[in-house]
Amino acid sequence: MKYAGRLEDIVIGDTESVTRVVRHEDLRKFAEAIDSHHPLHMDEAWARANTQFDGGIVHGVMTAALVSRPIVNFLKRHQIETVTIYVASKFIAPVRVGDSITHQLTVAKIDTEKRRIIFSTRATNQAEVLVMVGEAHEQLI
Repeated sequence: MKYAGRLEDIVIGDTESVTRVVRHEDLRKFAEAIDSHHPLHMDEAWARANTQFDGGIVHGVMTAALVSRPIVNFLKRHQIETVTIYVASKFIAPVRVGDSITHQLTVAKIDTEKRRIIFSTRATNQAEVLVMVGEAHEQLI
């Protein structure tokens, strides 16, 4: 499928957001995919007894990866094809299994010369606690 959207139609400040509940099954599959089974993520009792987190937490990179869904939705809505060329994330608070995480991205900059869209990203939990901030750069293809 060839998309027909134009970079010129993207507006700074435009947003997209997606909310997803992180389930045990999601965590298990992610741990398998990256071969990371540290008890901080996989063993609630161990994490409670041995860390400051009072229980297990989701891999930070899993939280960061979930920003892909609003990016995909945004690009489909605007009928634009891109490749991700840069992603940066700063983790503010832990994410736990059962949390409902909302990832929101906002068009922060449009580089028409390089044909790039720069998004600021943020993720909050069900209590509206900020858990992650970052940015993503998408290169039109």
